[in-house]
Amino acid sequence: DFWVVCASPSDLTCVCHRSYPILLAMAASLFKKSITDPEPYMMWKSRTMDIEKMAAAMKPALPGSSIYTVLLHLEHGAPGMKFDWSEGESLRVSKIEENGSAWKHNARSNLEEQIRVGDFVVSINGVTKSPKAMFASMQCHRSVFLTMKRAYEFNADIGNPTGVLGLNVSCHPFSSALVVMGIDEDGAIAKWNATSVSDCRIRKYDYILSVNRKFGDVMAMLEEMKKPGSIEIKVARPAESVFTGHACV
Repeated sequence: DFWVVCASPSDLTCVCHRSYPILLAMAASLFKKSITDPEPYMMWKSRTMDIEKMAAAMKPALPGSSIYTVLLHLEHGAPGMKFDWSEGESLRVSKIEENGSAWKHNARSNLEEQIRVGDFVVSINGVTKSPKAMFASMQCHRSVFLTMKRAYEFNADIGNPTGVLGLNVSCHPFSSALVVMGIDEDGAIAKWNATSVSDCRIRKYDYILSVNRKFGDVMAMLEEMKKPGSIEIKVARPAESVFTGHACV
């Protein structure tokens, strides 16, 4: 059995240990106070059997479905994938490493259940809404249960005569994409959203994959955002249903 303790769902400061008494001592040191009741600190007991129950309840992905589940048996503690992530609610698969856990899963799975570059991880072992907490959960188990979603992608051609997009973004140092954290009311993005259909509106926690066809380099994308004139942005988010992606005009 493993016990996991986190200060909050968004806190990566998690401890995994087989000994409950030792964990309490470690947690007391971590939080600078005595701990007798683990509940306020979101401590929960995670058993391997719980993941096995999740796996037993897995249903085959329906053809054309945007959501599917994966049970990965980690090799050397790694899923064999690279992720784009920052703040937000999901992880975006940016690379699948050859001969890694995800690659081997794909080799034995049908097309509907294969992990693709660009797909989103929305839950790991039941942990959701926080990339940091999801990563922490993955580090505590030899097998991980992933809930995945296909990507919905679209292109937005945004007029920006003043050079003020009004877009607040975040990125991880090793990420190849930007994550939308906020939209100013008087910027070009807000104006775009006001005249666009729902699926083509840029939202909080959307991923920006490219700006003016610059991709893979977040600093280059940020520089493109500062330029006045028309800006083309490629946006991605977890799909609610299957889309192929299109230009929004």
